[in-house]
Amino acid sequence: MRICVGGLWFPTKTEAKNVIRRILRSLVGQDVRPGSEHFKLISGIWERSALRRPEVSHFVVIEKLSGMGIRAVIGDNSYVDFSVRESISGHSVSHWTKLTSAFRLAIRPQIREFKAGMDGRCAICDCSGWMEADHYKISFRDLMRQFLAGRDAPNQFEYCAEGYRFTVMDSNFAAQWLDFHKEHCR
Repeated sequence: MRICVGGLWFPTKTEAKNVIRRILRSLVGQDVRPGSEHFKLISGIWERSALRRPEVSHFVVIEKLSGMGIRAVIGDNSYVDFSVRESISGHSVSHWTKLTSAFRLAIRPQIREFKAGMDGRCAICDCSGWMEADHYKISFRDLMRQFLAGRDAPNQFEYCAEGYRFTVMDSNFAAQWLDFHKEHCR
């Protein structure tokens, strides 16, 4: 099945992924702006993404643990990282992924508050330096599952620059999650 990405035609999705991967490998860490050689191609990948938004100023090709990704830069202060593989394959973002994103986005203020209270020191070993806030002795996924037990999860989410978030209609659900997380996170 032929596929067109950014004006380039490929005989199959696999061939498109392989060719695009080779091109992106040479662009890791670089800004791809309007007028540059590969802007049309990367814009075409972005157009196929479930996360796409119209107000992108440029792209940055990034290296991830799982390979390469593309960061769509929106204005000067926000960005959306998206998957090349998902954009080309056409798979939409699953309900579980949207729900996880909404859960994570909801607790960001708690994480900021926690980090600010630690004064740059690790809560476990008291070392200093770059810190990553994470859960101790329980995974985030397990916290989510405990919270969801016996509850109906929302089915609709709003998309924003940081990912998916709960809708206004689900503000009570979100508030319950915040209380649960604050009580059970370690």
